[in-house]
Amino acid sequence: MYPKLDKSVASSGAYGCGNHPCHIGDYLGNQNVRRRIKTMKTKLTASLLACVMLVSPLALTTSCTQAQFNDAAIIAAVTVATTTGLKMAVQDPARRTIIADYLDVYSTALRSVTGNPTPEQLTALINQFIPQNIKDQYPELITFAIPLIVGAYKQAYDRWGSEKAVTYLNDIATGIENGAACCTTKK
Repeated sequence: MYPKLDKSVASSGAYGCGNHPCHIGDYLGNQNVRRRIKTMKTKLTASLLACVMLVSPLALTTSCTQAQFNDAAIIAAVTVATTTGLKMAVQDPARRTIIADYLDVYSTALRSVTGNPTPEQLTALINQFIPQNIKDQYPELITFAIPLIVGAYKQAYDRWGSEKAVTYLNDIATGIENGAACCTTKK
């Protein structure tokens, strides 16, 4: 129906030969535009994910009269951040399921923490639960889980110190389990 695409016309920069509704002459230019849009979407997704993970715990735990942390607010914030992050940042459903399963491992790790760790010590403690080959194979697991977990913990740690902050680790773990439940193999 339409003539065969002549890429030499596209590479020469000629536009609008009019033989095709998609402007055959602009073929290569459209590929570049699609590539830039995909890059832009990736950057936007990463930015949105960072905002959700870092701002949600603070936004949901602040009332009009005073800043306060409570169990329900922390669980809700971490649940929303986990679910949103999984659905927006990980496009492949099979990969999303694997990452969600390992997020459950992080929640187990959080419940096993004893003492009063600093945020840096907490990061080292919970990272011991994930094998290095998994960290290498799924780098988004680390870039997703650590800011979410440590960010929520650090807010409480900075405000009240380690003794009170450690009491919120169970809430963070529950929020991760609730958020990852949509994608895990354990249903």
